[in-house]
Amino acid sequence: MSDPHSSAAPKDGQIKDSLKVDARHPSVVKDWLRELPLRMQSTVLLSLRGPDGCSKENGAKVICRELRFVVLNPAFPKALFPNKSEDIFMGTQTGYCSWDVAEAFWSDHDAYPHHWLMHLLHAAEIIGQFHPDGFVSTFWFSFYEAGCRTFHMNTETIEQLEDRLADPPQTLALLAASASSSTAPQEK
Repeated sequence: MSDPHSSAAPKDGQIKDSLKVDARHPSVVKDWLRELPLRMQSTVLLSLRGPDGCSKENGAKVICRELRFVVLNPAFPKALFPNKSEDIFMGTQTGYCSWDVAEAFWSDHDAYPHHWLMHLLHAAEIIGQFHPDGFVSTFWFSFYEAGCRTFHMNTETIEQLEDRLADPPQTLALLAASASSSTAPQEK
């Protein structure tokens, strides 16, 4: 498969926009992810750690570093350290890696724990469907499609994804009740 980004590159403004944080309510999780159902958020977050026992140069670690940048707000944004080419925790801070790394990763999928691979695959699907930056979402959806081909699986439609990972109404009601009770004035 060819590189899904061979004809386009992100503009400086796109990368800077992805660093925006609501200063009133800072969170380690980027705003676009916070807008998704809790089940989608947790699916993505469970893929961030990556597999144990791999070297830092391993394709899985490279992919996880870029995945972290897509999902988490960096404590040390690249804009503050322009001479540093890569961050050990968040990679290049572009949100994607070379397609050669992605292809090599899927070619070597037997080296990784299956459970983590499924979290990564579903995280890539969610990012591919919902990330606001078209360049980043294209990379991750292509990564998801490559994983599905590797495992001889069909890709889900967005409707199937939303049905599978929608928050149950009772969960939302419980969270709303908990939030309203925690903001109510306390009696003395």
